[in-house]
Amino acid sequence: MKRSVWYHNTTMGQKKGQTGNPNGRPKGIQNRATTEFKEAVNNLIAFATPQMIDWLERIAVEDPAKALELIYKFAQFGYPLLQRTQVAGDEENPLVFKDISDVKNKILKAIPQDELDAILAGDN
Repeated sequence: MKRSVWYHNTTMGQKKGQTGNPNGRPKGIQNRATTEFKEAVNNLIAFATPQMIDWLERIAVEDPAKALELIYKFAQFGYPLLQRTQVAGDEENPLVFKDISDVKNKILKAIPQDELDAILAGDN
């Protein structure tokens, strides 16, 4: 018994840049679930901040590196890491690095010596 196969010759889906819902969510706007989740996490962190500080202080007594690691992880909720970028030059447009030590020296000279000593001593 021979079977015949029939193909419907129409394209499926949308063309690039076309949408089936022109009044839908604008590009770059997060969906409601993502927004609500982030808001819930931020509320939890705001509510628990006093306890978190206490926990971090207790952890830091035994393992300061672990406390810093936890702070780093919590910070990513409010300030996500940026993607790494590479800066490269070529023969026509080489990278140029300027010596800014004279600017650094001018800034350091503008700070009174006693304030600079306090900053370097960590008494700021």
